[in-house]
Amino acid sequence: MVRLGQLASIAAITIAFIFSLSFKDIVSAWETMIFVVVTMILVPATMRWHWWRFSALAFVWGMIGSASVIILQKIFFPTWSNQLWLSFDIFASLLISLIMGFIFKPTEMETLIKFYVKVRPFGFWKPVRREAEKRQLIPVNDSMPYFDIFNGIITIFFQISLAFNPIFPFSSAMAQYDQNYCHLHHFNSLTLFYLV
Repeated sequence: MVRLGQLASIAAITIAFIFSLSFKDIVSAWETMIFVVVTMILVPATMRWHWWRFSALAFVWGMIGSASVIILQKIFFPTWSNQLWLSFDIFASLLISLIMGFIFKPTEMETLIKFYVKVRPFGFWKPVRREAEKRQLIPVNDSMPYFDIFNGIITIFFQISLAFNPIFPFSSAMAQYDQNYCHLHHFNSLTLFYLV
């Protein structure tokens, strides 16, 4: 299994390298990276935390489906604006993730109950919560998930600040450069070096 993981990592790096050759500039690389993180990873990961039916298989196939949408959109609709592109990709990823959640059977109830008792996430966990209450593993009408909603709101602002902290200096530096190839090429090299 370890060997298979290593081979998959090598394959992913090779594919990513080949794909990276298609970028015209660093801006298109950043845009693609943001769209991949937001749509291909964030939407299925959010579903995994907040919906009891969303199993590991649904997560993996949700990511694969979202990646397919991103690739097809890049091939067939490359002229879409970033706002339209991101909105479409998020909606498509959400739809694909919902479909995958219903196609694949959920994780075993015992595993879900153990997770719920430890974490007590908010969201769509009613069948699991009821079973945990029935077994007296958590108090009836537990208020812990409601604290998570409040923490989630705080986390949104924290995550946004984490995302913009490294991007802001680069965008500020980019504004200082002329649009000629020499300066942009130098900036791209430095940025790619920083990312690696």
